[in-house]
Amino acid sequence: MRQFPIRNVELSLAAWQLAVKAVADDIDAGEEESAASTWEELIGCGVANEVDELDPMWRHALTSHVRGPAGFRVRSVYDGIQVQTDITISADGTLTSLRRRNLEPSAQAQVVEVDPVVEFVVTSGHPWPLVQRGLPPLPDLRADPRQTPLTNQVEFDLRLQPGSSVETPGTALIETAAMLDKQVQGRVSIIVFNEISGQMQLASQLWYQLPDGLVRVGETSRILRVEPGDLGYHVLYQTLGIQDSFGRAGVR
Repeated sequence: MRQFPIRNVELSLAAWQLAVKAVADDIDAGEEESAASTWEELIGCGVANEVDELDPMWRHALTSHVRGPAGFRVRSVYDGIQVQTDITISADGTLTSLRRRNLEPSAQAQVVEVDPVVEFVVTSGHPWPLVQRGLPPLPDLRADPRQTPLTNQVEFDLRLQPGSSVETPGTALIETAAMLDKQVQGRVSIIVFNEISGQMQLASQLWYQLPDGLVRVGETSRILRVEPGDLGYHVLYQTLGIQDSFGRAGVR
């Protein structure tokens, strides 16, 4: 197994898109001339050796990132900024791309501006620090991994929230989500994918940082109050599951 050296690079969005296209051999003749300056950027930061030729290490890393069989997509929203962290876990290492977007200040929160820089990190380490750096600067969300005991995972009761007009339990999730969005200080969603066995498996979770603590929304639509470190524990748990899948597939 080939281990990646620890590397990181910041690329313009155009350079990132060109590198991904180069990995897929998806650059047509009409693009080559217009992409000359972008190739110069890739050459300047060591990702490419010359026009139309990515550095072998970076090509391998980008290929693993784009086509890797397992990983996470983490999206956090805080103070009008969305950070998307895509993490691929391969047999060779952990690969991460991070990009930021500005959102409009409305309920729809549409993207109004995309940061022109993409950060790409290659490491053999655990993905949690890479997830953590893209999270909102809120201690409960960024806390080191720690499982919330089942006895402390209390059902979130919308009827008890300030300003709630809900009178019955089991109210539609959309109404609960609307109430959470009014109070939320930060929000993080994680989608985990794993197709190491040849069959795609997906899992998703959503965390809300409220003024009085964290809540987690799972795939069963149950809304639970959880403790600081719950998000990190979820990343740790899913990472161990991915590593176990590699082991069962005979990949070391």
